[in-house]
Amino acid sequence: MITTLCAASLQIYKIILFMNAAIIAMKRRVIWIFILFLVLRLLFAFRLPIFNDEGTYMRWAMGFVRSPSHWWAWMLDGKQPLVAITFGIFTLLPFDPLILMRLSSILWSCVTFWAVFIIVRRLCIQNKITHCSLFIDYCLFFISVCPYLIVFDTLAIAESPVNACFTLTLLLTLLFVEKPTYLKGIAIGMAIALG
Repeated sequence: MITTLCAASLQIYKIILFMNAAIIAMKRRVIWIFILFLVLRLLFAFRLPIFNDEGTYMRWAMGFVRSPSHWWAWMLDGKQPLVAITFGIFTLLPFDPLILMRLSSILWSCVTFWAVFIIVRRLCIQNKITHCSLFIDYCLFFISVCPYLIVFDTLAIAESPVNACFTLTLLLTLLFVEKPTYLKGIAIGMAIALG
């Protein structure tokens, strides 16, 4: 009886070690995919010429910084407030405003990347998908190399912050469905309002 108990505990220990090794390997792959994600966007951030909508957002950002009393200016065109606020804050740094606004957009795309990672991981665990780590890697690799996302995450326009707000809204909604609280409901409303 003691030998079978020892053998069973040894098997459990081997399974735990294997699971830990699989989790560490998955984390390493996710980090490498994230590095690929960043490199692709940073390459284009410095090489793409200015896009016409970037000039409009740059004007709103500069106007917001110079005279905060005109905070409502972007609402005349029906645009999101988060875009002008973050772009305006980034233009305060002493560097080229276009590059800074593009880096802000890339930062928002990083929020999208990690929110997608959390969403896919939670859905895999809840639905007991057999090859969860491969599915997570595939989803993250897809958003890393998708040409549409690379271009629009790199440009200093509203797509990247709106994408991040939508992904955060989806994540918060999934968390709200699991265990509803007032704070999660308020956070969902704020994510929708800002994005």
